[in-house]
Amino acid sequence: MATVNEVVAVLALVAATYPDRFEVTDARIDVYAALLSDLDIDALLLATRQCLATSPHPPTPAELRTTVAALTRPALPTWGDAWRELLDQIGRVGSYGTPAWSSPLVAEAVRQFGPWRETCAMEIADTGTHRAQFRQIFEAVGARAHFDQSLLPDARALAVTRGALPAPATVVPALPAPAAVANNTPPTSEAYADIRAARAEWRASTVAEREQAGRAAYARWLAEQGGADVAV
Repeated sequence: MATVNEVVAVLALVAATYPDRFEVTDARIDVYAALLSDLDIDALLLATRQCLATSPHPPTPAELRTTVAALTRPALPTWGDAWRELLDQIGRVGSYGTPAWSSPLVAEAVRQFGPWRETCAMEIADTGTHRAQFRQIFEAVGARAHFDQSLLPDARALAVTRGALPAPATVVPALPAPAAVANNTPPTSEAYADIRAARAEWRASTVAEREQAGRAAYARWLAEQGGADVAV
């Protein structure tokens, strides 16, 4: 988080670079501080230097935010990479397997592309059409992801409140690590017992859910084969 004084230091750097075109005023400090205060100061300073080195005009808040995002945001896959990954997963796990994706962006594009079994049943003769459709979906998902990442914290909070964005996912805590591991000492048999007990408890707590999902999947399979309805 950049403080007001740190934002003033950034503006002073800009003013020193463009003495005839940029003046540090109270109004300008208020605007830049309001729009940049959620950024990491080290990333903001680096982005400012980058803008000063490559732009003939003083950077706007939008340019600084865009540059910070470009320097700090994980690189997103291209649509071609995503399409290749989709084909690889079809060949690797098939229609009855569970594919794994390198990025949530790829996973969302595949989800919107269609049901996994139908995706695996694509005709080779229609590959060009399917590839064009997937590219359109992937680029739309990517554009939305870029927009979501550019939101200010208060704008994001409003979007979540109004339902325009999903609420942050609940993080499921990992299994407890034995204290011996945290202290870089070899785990004792009691520590391994604690891990086994925690894992057994987790499995027991989810067995009903997994059994229900299995029965539902079996019922769907029977329906697709033309079988009788099965209560689940």
